[in-house]
Amino acid sequence: MVRFAARTLRAGISVVAVLGASVAGAALPQRTFVASYGLDTNACSVTSPCRSFATAISKTNPTGEVIVLDSAGYGPVTITQSVSIIAPPGVYAGITVPTSTTGILVNGSGILVRLSGLTLNGLGGGGPGINFQQGARLVVERCTIENMLGRGLIDTSSSSELYITDTTIRYSAAYAIDIEEGTATLDRVHVENNAGGVYVFSSFAPVNVLARDTVASQNINSGFSVTAGTAGTSARLDVERSTAYASGNDGFVASALAGATATLTITDSKSIGGAQSGIHADNAGAAIVLSGSTSARNAHHGLEQSSGASFVTLQNNTVQLNGLTPTSGTITNANVQ
Repeated sequence: MVRFAARTLRAGISVVAVLGASVAGAALPQRTFVASYGLDTNACSVTSPCRSFATAISKTNPTGEVIVLDSAGYGPVTITQSVSIIAPPGVYAGITVPTSTTGILVNGSGILVRLSGLTLNGLGGGGPGINFQQGARLVVERCTIENMLGRGLIDTSSSSELYITDTTIRYSAAYAIDIEEGTATLDRVHVENNAGGVYVFSSFAPVNVLARDTVASQNINSGFSVTAGTAGTSARLDVERSTAYASGNDGFVASALAGATATLTITDSKSIGGAQSGIHADNAGAAIVLSGSTSARNAHHGLEQSSGASFVTLQNNTVQLNGLTPTSGTITNANVQ
């Protein structure tokens, strides 16, 4: 009888503990709020908002949302759980990025993160603006990243998905977008006046990127570049309806180290007014396929192939008014369109 009572008591305690844990987990709301008049000691509710993203996330159920109620700065943040941070159109949600500091660090195993309507300003000293270090998926939409000493956005999260839509990155002292792992899709992205534009680089694993309706304007280095940097790796960049304008280097370039593969396909796009060649395939292992595109007013060649690379055109491109010869190297004209 005593043993039975003891077992019953222990079972009751276990049930209470489980229920208590469930209630504690359920106590975190699905939706929290931040505002200029909020306090981080508040509950982060719509009537009692918090002041910073970091505090609001800590009080939000995983996979929940942090909503910005009014215009203000809300501070750098490290994200280690699935969450969405959303600033509605017309609301300025700022993050000032101090020197040697990351604006938003995404670093959690398997997490899903969405960033919408945010403005990150490095004031010439901070950066990267967004560092996707670990996670399953990152969505960046309607965001502005500017004045970073480091990269605007860097993605080194393995086997991950990155989506960037309706976003502008300008005045970074490094690449605007540096993608080194996983897959990525860029839609209606503008990268302007950075040290480099869109940079795709493989060092450990395959990298695959699609850029649609994207503009790389007046970047010091190339507008769009894809590089396979380690033997046995591959990097692919597919570009559709996009423009490289006034690049300080080649407008579009593919290159690969020995034993690696870099592929660049360009469709219905333009390379205009670059300081070197408009479109350049460089080194064995690099391949470019070009269709329905224009390369004009570049200081060197319109199309350039060098060092054993492959360059194929579908004979429906416009190449004119470039500073040197229209083409350089071996350009293969495909018969099938």
